[in-house]
Amino acid sequence: MITTWVRDRRVFRDYAVVQADTKVLARRLDGTIFRDGKELVVSGSYRDRRALARFRISQKESGFIAV
Repeated sequence: MITTWVRDRRVFRDYAVVQADTKVLARRLDGTIFRDGKELVVSGSYRDRRALARFRISQKESGFIAV
């Protein structure tokens, strides 16, 4: 339980506002949540196709990029 809490604090740092939504998305995609540099990434699959959602905090770029 403590390990999960520490992991969540590290992964969701600066992204607390989307934490619940990204967890739901990861469950629906049967995927994982991880950090790629400063971006928060949800990776999984939808209808046997790869699905990837990147969340980015930047004043110059949009906050959500789906690939």
